Amino acid sequence: MTVLYTDTDNYFQYYVFELLTPYSLQKKLQNDTDRSVVFLGLEGGNKYTVRVTAVSGDQTSPPQFLLIQTGKKKYPKLWYFS
Repeated sequence: MTVLYTDTDNYFQYYVFELLTPYSLQKKLQNDTDRSVVFLGLEGGNKYTVRVTAVSGDQTSPPQFLLIQTGKKKYPKLWYFS
């Protein structure tokens, strides 16, 4: 799953992106020009929650939550001929 984001005008040092289950944490520095975060190993057809906060020194912003449902895994149709 890839989360794309836009920068904020407020001052901060970095963003924290936390996938809550299964737990995974990624930090993105304020000056990072790659505005995407990738979480690997997720399964199709499941709901996931990502918590995002901005951090500056010892202060953090109120969290923002992204609720995401992945698409169901599609299997190719198999044709059998006899």
